[in-house]
Amino acid sequence: MTRPAVPQPLVVVETYHTSQTPLAVGQPFSLAVTLRNIGAADAYRVLIEWSDASIVPLGSGMTRYIPSVPANTTTRLEGRFFVRERIAVGLYELALRITCERADGTVATRTEKLYFLIAAAPQGNGVSPAPPTVSAQPSQTVIAQPSPTPTHKPVQPVSPTPTPEPWLLRLLRALFGDWSR
Repeated sequence: MTRPAVPQPLVVVETYHTSQTPLAVGQPFSLAVTLRNIGAADAYRVLIEWSDASIVPLGSGMTRYIPSVPANTTTRLEGRFFVRERIAVGLYELALRITCERADGTVATRTEKLYFLIAAAPQGNGVSPAPPTVSAQPSQTVIAQPSPTPTHKPVQPVSPTPTPEPWLLRLLRALFGDWSR
């Protein structure tokens, strides 16, 4: 005689959204993840863990805890994150490990993948590698033209004003590099 199957929880990522697309290297962003328990039983003591230090949470650890996710319901996690400078430009895959306890006390673990489009940081808008309490000031270069007269005055420093590029051009540059050189 076969025992009937015991209902089990199954927590999956239903949707996720970022505050900007593409994400910029060296820049913070907001992330909202909606989890759904598509199983036929409640999930208890749910742990959500980032498995990579290239995209890191700000203001919390690498693990989030949810007391329970009842069957056929959703829960939403939100947070601020940071894209580290050493991450490659392009499509980035991040593994999200979901662990939950079943009613009988056994543990189920599964991995979901999140994908992020990563672009180079905009010129002049990167985050300084200095500690947050120190602000780095850009140095100005004085350009002087040679003059045969002793009344030579140096030209005032000039700060180039970047021309904004359309988002599609920035995206193509991020994916394929700067082909104009």
